[in-house]
Amino acid sequence: MIVRRAIVGPDSQGRRLDRIVADFTGCGRRRARKLIEEGHVQVDDHWAAASSLPAVGSEIRVEQNNQEVAPSEPAGMRLLWCNDEVLVMNKPAGVHSHRGLHRPCAADYTAAAFPETMGVGGSDKEGGIVHRLDCFTSGLLMAARNESAYRELRQRFARNLVTRRYLALVMGQLEAVQVVEQALVRTGRKVRAAREGETGLPARSQVRSLENGRDWALLLVESTTGAPHQVRAHLNSLGLPLLGDTEYGGPQARFRNGQLLHAVGLSLHRDADTPPVSFRAAAPGDFLLELASLRKRA
Repeated sequence: MIVRRAIVGPDSQGRRLDRIVADFTGCGRRRARKLIEEGHVQVDDHWAAASSLPAVGSEIRVEQNNQEVAPSEPAGMRLLWCNDEVLVMNKPAGVHSHRGLHRPCAADYTAAAFPETMGVGGSDKEGGIVHRLDCFTSGLLMAARNESAYRELRQRFARNLVTRRYLALVMGQLEAVQVVEQALVRTGRKVRAAREGETGLPARSQVRSLENGRDWALLLVESTTGAPHQVRAHLNSLGLPLLGDTEYGGPQARFRNGQLLHAVGLSLHRDADTPPVSFRAAAPGDFLLELASLRKRA
């Protein structure tokens, strides 16, 4: 028997217990009702009916057979650093940050390893995670262990006090440092540069080359803004599409089913006079294999 615990978040206010259990466990609403009827679900250590409406902050405890519990942690997630308030993880490519798309995801990892993160953030999907990486972007991801830390970190991101650094494998070459300052708007699954009269999300990327190959380059991209798909769209605007990023004009990659983009560095600033707190995550195996393949081809 596996025991799983979750904290009811603001997104679940006014929702029936059976719906919350179904979403949390992924078992379906009919199975959730059966678990409740058989006494395998408690709310704050008390039995409750399937139609009851748990309050925000309540703890839900679910007992399930080992055979029906899906993996709660995605393979390859690694905890790099933590204290009482913050987690810093290394996310592999192919894993979503938040719940709601595919499971398991990074939020499942935080909930399994640190149950107190389950109710932290603006929705139950977040698991305390304060920013996102695209599914096929690997690298540094940060989560908060309580609401106070979550709010403080979100404020830093909003005030551009967090510097993000990415390694990018692109097609084409870059000789001089480029700065792309281009507001972005979402259109369906992609983003594009905002047109005259449109209000886009501010986005600024500084791009420099670490290595130029015959028809490819290894780039370092640095930014304090975090618009969705920012790096992917900005690199494409320079005529340097990411290898593997077919949505933005890049060719298929050999070793990753998606863009060769890795969040290698993250620095948190408090003010101009205080040194930032910085984290690094080495490039993963598929990124290094792709780079080695390009070098060999050249």
